Amino acid sequence: MQLLGTADATSAPEEDKWSCCYRGSALRTQVKGLRPGRSYAFRLQTLPIISPPWVAPPEPQEPSAPVTCATPATVPSPPHAPTVSARDRRLLSFKWRPPDEPGGPAVSAYRFQMSPPPAADGELILDEGFAEVYMGRDTRCKVPRLTAGTMYMVRVKAVNTIGESDWSELTECVTAASVPSQPEAPDITSTTTTSAILGWPAPCDNGAPILHYQAKCDDGAEGDFSLVYTGPETGLEAEGLESGLTYRFRVTAFNAAGRSVVGQPAYVRTAAQAPGAPSHVRALGSNLTSATIVWAGPEQDGGSPLTHYAVQLQPKSAAAVANGLPLEWVVVYQGRSAACTPGGLRAGCTYRVRVCAYNAAGEGPYSVPVDISTAPDVASQPSAPHATQRWQQALQLAWRPPQHDGGSPIHAYRLEGCRVGAVEVAGACQRSSASKGKQAVQPLYAPIHLPDAALACTATVQGLECGTEYLFRVHALNRIGASPVSEPGKAQTQPSAPTKPNPPEPMGVPGSANIRLSWDEPYHNGACICSYTLEQAVPSSHPLQAAASIQQQGLENGDAESACASSSAASDSPDVPQCSSQSSSDLHSGNSRAPTRMPGSSTHKSQGLLAYQGLDRQCEVKGLEPATDYSFRVRACNAAGQSPWSDSCVIRSAAAAPSCPLHLVAEGASCEAVNLHWQEPERAHGLPLTGYGIEYCSQSRARAGQLWHAAAAAPASLTHCQVCGLRSGRAYSFRVRASNERGHSDWSEAVPAATLPAAPAAPAMPTFAQRTASSVRVRWERPSEDNGAAVTAFRLEQKNAAESWHQVYSGSNSAQRVTELAPGQLYSFRVSACNAVGCGPWSESGSVSTQLQPPYPPTSVSAQIQASSSDRQTASVQWEPASLSPDTAECATQEIECISCSEPSQNIKLTCSGKATKCSLPGLSSGGSYQVRVRCVGAAGTGHGAWSHSASFETPGTRELASLPSDGIEALSGPGMPRNRRSGRDLHQLEGDDAPPGSKALRVKRADSRSLSVKSASAKGPSKYRNTWLGKMGVPPKTQRCMNEAYHRYHVKLWAYCLLAVIIICLVVRMAPDPRRRK
Repeated sequence: MQLLGTADATSAPEEDKWSCCYRGSALRTQVKGLRPGRSYAFRLQTLPIISPPWVAPPEPQEPSAPVTCATPATVPSPPHAPTVSARDRRLLSFKWRPPDEPGGPAVSAYRFQMSPPPAADGELILDEGFAEVYMGRDTRCKVPRLTAGTMYMVRVKAVNTIGESDWSELTECVTAASVPSQPEAPDITSTTTTSAILGWPAPCDNGAPILHYQAKCDDGAEGDFSLVYTGPETGLEAEGLESGLTYRFRVTAFNAAGRSVVGQPAYVRTAAQAPGAPSHVRALGSNLTSATIVWAGPEQDGGSPLTHYAVQLQPKSAAAVANGLPLEWVVVYQGRSAACTPGGLRAGCTYRVRVCAYNAAGEGPYSVPVDISTAPDVASQPSAPHATQRWQQALQLAWRPPQHDGGSPIHAYRLEGCRVGAVEVAGACQRSSASKGKQAVQPLYAPIHLPDAALACTATVQGLECGTEYLFRVHALNRIGASPVSEPGKAQTQPSAPTKPNPPEPMGVPGSANIRLSWDEPYHNGACICSYTLEQAVPSSHPLQAAASIQQQGLENGDAESACASSSAASDSPDVPQCSSQSSSDLHSGNSRAPTRMPGSSTHKSQGLLAYQGLDRQCEVKGLEPATDYSFRVRACNAAGQSPWSDSCVIRSAAAAPSCPLHLVAEGASCEAVNLHWQEPERAHGLPLTGYGIEYCSQSRARAGQLWHAAAAAPASLTHCQVCGLRSGRAYSFRVRASNERGHSDWSEAVPAATLPAAPAAPAMPTFAQRTASSVRVRWERPSEDNGAAVTAFRLEQKNAAESWHQVYSGSNSAQRVTELAPGQLYSFRVSACNAVGCGPWSESGSVSTQLQPPYPPTSVSAQIQASSSDRQTASVQWEPASLSPDTAECATQEIECISCSEPSQNIKLTCSGKATKCSLPGLSSGGSYQVRVRCVGAAGTGHGAWSHSASFETPGTRELASLPSDGIEALSGPGMPRNRRSGRDLHQLEGDDAPPGSKALRVKRADSRSLSVKSASAKGPSKYRNTWLGKMGVPPKTQRCMNEAYHRYHVKLWAYCLLAVIIICLVVRMAPDPRRRK
């Protein structure tokens, strides 16, 4: 297959440009990847298939005659997204690049659309919200009549003879900002007699954020305006106004572009005043729940008729607040009448009343508050009686007085009581019939004589039974009558201590270090049992036997009674008896409390003897010695005191595993073994030893508590062992434990030991990167094991088919670039690591092939100008292909670069196939000087070859200079213009508002008809301001870019020279001798 050109091309195929597009046994094929609108030539060649027995292949046949065909043309691909080349308040300039695929025929025109559409004399036709603003062959356009500070979206499509392409990607752009729009008249939010609050909506900022607003107000008589507000908020509060006047307010907005037009005025009128306070407020009459109030109207109505009155009520008595009325003032009446009767009050309470008047201006001040009272009533209900002190046959009761005495003082209390329980007290309870014939015990309260009327709200009731519960209630009496009866209160007389418990019994088989015990509950004697105390007797051989004798003596002398001292003190509390403070901390819901053993408790005189204290009737005693006899006893405690100790029971603990070995020592370390020594366990716990177990692990993992390995097992007769098979240069931790028939002891404390270091292990297979024709970068990883000594160096060796292994590098780096290699050769590399002990084994060898050299540059490059009637010229470039060699790669593509000596912005770069020998350079300017060169790009990533020798040529014609306006040219060369002192040429100077920002003056010098230079006397502004003023003088954009590049190069050199001067000065000052050192 061979590409001939466009669909209408008539050139014949060339012999050296054929490429294979299919190889196989089928009689038809489909060629893909062709470009639309292109002409291709195809030819067929048959090749024989050779099968055994093997024979020499025949000569290939000649290819068939070429057949020419053309792909159908299509519409172009979408052009590239437009970009903004110039920006103004009312104008935007755009440019875009042609489509990558023209589709065969050349692009005939471009359609450029914008949304929202610009202002136009006629009505624009919209396409999905876009309006067409340009259509032509040029790839740039200007769009005028735009709105300042507005965002626009643009798109472009290409057109050829086949049709139109898809639209390009949308481009968003914004025009330059302008002053804000005129603000609207302010809105009135609220007004008072001396102030007004106004707000206004933010006007359109036209592209620049609004910085602040200015609001002005007149004097209320249509006089001059004065400034009353400056700030960024869209609202203000004007104070110090006079009531009843009409004021005018107007607003002005400011942004970075300037200030807006003054807004329309808003008219604001201040409000009238409120009326005065009413007078002569008094109570006309009252009853238990209401009172009638009258008053006189205010002397002044504030300039507006009264609309209504408001009466507020506040409780003064505490009983009125307790009735539910809030403590603050509450409105109880609103109306036009000057009298009211508020209800829902409490009898015998005092309230405060005040009145205010309202008119159209609002609420006036309140009158002076006055006190009113309701009629008295009986007292409220007292609280339920409760016991403050308890004895076995007497109770001291107390209650709280009523919250409200009803407006009359309380002069006496009446107390009643009865017994609670199935057994009735004669004269205190009686039976009454219940519904449906069932008999129920109903309490019958009897009065209790109070000699002093119990005004102190306390009474002592005597003649009661021990450990019995009673009910009590009370009435309050005043001059109106008796109050409602209080809620009944319960109280119980003091109980006695529990009876002696039975001895504790074991639960299941005793363990070696723990025994579970349980016991029965004794009779409580009127008070619930709050705790049990369990004690254990230490065996005669135990070191704490002396402490046991001391505690036993203390218990016989009555010191043990102090264990429930807090429980005995609880009998003086006013509440029903509960567990003591000591035992209540041991309670758990559901009686599931875990038993507690406190051998070292500091609250007992004899430490280590209290086994358990709590509410449960079972416990587990822990921390016992194996194979030992223990004695246990228990007693109960309630609010009245403690019961006697139960009889003792003796239980023997089971045998257990031994204690851990002692004094483990590691000594005599070698490269692969460590010697261990230890001593026998201190206690065997009733059984002989059966042997020892030894474990080891790395010290870093031993600290984590994991990965221990079993080393060996020693018999019970030996207390030493040698651990072999360890790794060189490693720190290990060792531990040992003893065993008997019951199990293993705890592990001993780990001891450290280390083996001697050895040579490191082999590194991993090396890897390769950055391959070239003569070098390759070899990398390798450090060995996984350094065997106890840090790796200090590496050795790298190489070989190929013609050489044996030889060293090419030795050092501490883990990467090395190996040079002086032959192109396209296969090399093998291996690496070895070394430490203070020696060098380790070689790694697995890795192989790598060097790349081929890039292709040689083409030769005989020449360029010829083709005849053209347009402004742009076309040059034809030809060259000879480079010669091939076994060390160089094939040429995949070729790059052609055309450099313009006069306009660097017109440089051209083209790419063609690797077998091409000519190409065309279109779009060259007339009268220009160019240089062209060619280079090859190697296949398989071998890189770019060297550039060929440059061929120079010039295009015919005269290069045009950007045209200036006629009046501008006259201004540049007219009379009276300043002239250059050296050359005497005319200068044009722009000063004041015409000069760019940040510059003193802009001078334009015209040397002749083909040159124009622009110079700023003090060019401090950015390049975009220089481009704006150069554009006013008609300088083309390409010329502007060249001038900007020259300007930037000049300033870079200037700063470089300044920095070099500063460095030289600093060096001279630093090298100068210090006069202080001479002294």
